Amino acid sequence: MIRISDFFSLVKTFFKNIFSFRLPFEQQFKLFVSKAFETLFRVYVKRVDDAFFHSDERKDIFKSKGFVKRTVTTAFGHVTFERRKYADKKTGIHYYIDEKIGLKRYRRLSEELIFTILFEYQYATASFLAKTYGVSRATVYNLVNSFEMPKLDIERFERDDDSPVYMEIDEDHMKCRRSKNTYMRMVSIHRGIEEICRDRNKLIDKHTIMFPASVSLEEVSEYVLNYLEKRYNMDKKKPIVNSDGGIWIDSFAGGA
Repeated sequence: MIRISDFFSLVKTFFKNIFSFRLPFEQQFKLFVSKAFETLFRVYVKRVDDAFFHSDERKDIFKSKGFVKRTVTTAFGHVTFERRKYADKKTGIHYYIDEKIGLKRYRRLSEELIFTILFEYQYATASFLAKTYGVSRATVYNLVNSFEMPKLDIERFERDDDSPVYMEIDEDHMKCRRSKNTYMRMVSIHRGIEEICRDRNKLIDKHTIMFPASVSLEEVSEYVLNYLEKRYNMDKKKPIVNSDGGIWIDSFAGGA
């Protein structure tokens, strides 16, 4: 059983061994972050799964068939966890946790790691990303070739007001396997800039969407429009688009 006390024990162990000099500090810290994330991830999975297990929704529809282990690769390393397997007469086997955190069947990578790899692939080689995140080069290529728009699960923006919504649109060239090159396109949505401290700003409520050129603009437009409607009250707002004016960008902006 995973307890939150395991996390505090991990912190104590880290500070106890920090001056042993067996490993460089940066390497020790990376190991600590990886272990801390694994512990907190397991705690989160257990609590969410337990809440669903005891809910009326689950009792009315699903029967628990015990626990099944799964290993997923995240931006912080590999995590192995247990979650309940559910079943009902209509849909068959159902893993509530997998659906909740966006883990697709037979896929080892988390949605966050997939986004990170696609984003960094604009600036780094497949070999570098494969080594950095412990995946194969073929996996990096396949993420581009088999890309699907992510499931939209968004809440209303709490600080919504009459200020405009900005969309920064761009694309960058990327090399793919067998010399078949493509472009990775990006739409970044935000509510303007706010000052954090002197000479340092950040974008308000930034949300970035990455997709290869093979994905249809209609599909991306539908995703963006759904995001805007769910996140903000768009009745009195008009998106402001900033881009370099590429042909596909003009088509996208006109459709969105």
